Parts: sequence; structure tokens; C-alpha cells
Amino acid sequence: MAAGGITDRRGLAAALMLGADGVLMGTRFYVASESLVAPRAQARVIAASGDETLRTTIFDIARGYTWPKVYTGRAVRNRFSEAWHGREDALARDEVERARYAERQRGVTRRLLSCSQAKGLISLPLSTPRRPFLSA
Repeated sequence: MAAGGITDRRGLAAALMLGADGVLMGTRFYVASESLVAPRAQARVIAASGDETLRTTIFDIARGYTWPKVYTGRAVRNRFSEAWHGREDALARDEVERARYAERQRGVTRRLLSCSQAKGLISLPLSTPRRPFLSA
């Protein structure tokens, strides 16, 4: 199973040629028209460049998820990440701020918008006509 950075048929073909039995694609389906993700959140992920993402643990800390520090997630930068990235220990101790984060999850400027570094390969608008994934 190959995962990470696969967003289109070229990535799928490359993974299969290298011996993978399948692929895991997250961001590509996050922004698909069939996704249950809010359209504003999808539009924000599509508009962001790969340079507007960061690997961090702050969103897990804010939601009370305990993972070993080596396991980070990639997300689109936002006001919350700008305020807390690099200050993970302080966030873990700040119960008030973690509660505020939970209350503000409705706003795209603070919500966790997970995506991969390959996000830069995804630039199609949400209204792009469907065509088979493997077609030429």
C-alpha cells in the first residue's frame, strides 16, 4: 500500500509500477464533489499552495488526542496554527484555549483542514466535470 503525495492517475500508475498493491489518497477525495466536507473548507484547501501547509501536532493537542510526538499531521496553515505551532507544550497546559478551539470549529480560519504536501497538484475547481480517473 502506497500513501502520501498521490493525487492523480500518474501517481497511482507510478505506485503500482513500483510494486504497490494499492494506494491511499486523502486530500484528493477531501476536495471531491462527493465529499461531505463543507464547500468553503474544500475551496480553502484547493486555493492553498503546498507552501501554505505545515506538519504539526497542535490540532491533535487541541482536540485532546494523545499521540507520540513523532506522529504529526499536515494541515493548511490558519490563525490557530500561527498562534500555537511551536508552542505545543503551552497549548497542552491551556485548558481554556483548547475549549475555545472546540467552540470555534465552525470557522474555516481556525478549523483543521487536513491535506497532503501534494496539495499543490490539486487545483481543479469543485465544478470540474467528472471523467474516469484512469482515462487518458
